[in-house]
Amino acid sequence: MNKKLFSMAVLLAVLISGIGLIPVLAQSVSPVSDFEYDLNGNMTTVGISKDVG
Repeated sequence: MNKKLFSMAVLLAVLISGIGLIPVLAQSVSPVSDFEYDLNGNMTTVGISKDVG
């Protein structure tokens, strides 16, 4: 019984600690307006020329 309780406590701690990462990851994305960029001729790749954000 103690092993099961310990396993559940560890699982709960991992799940709770993972919830705190979601806002941090969401904040690390910059909008396209923060960059100056160039598209290649067939518009399949982008080159970032300047970070203005």
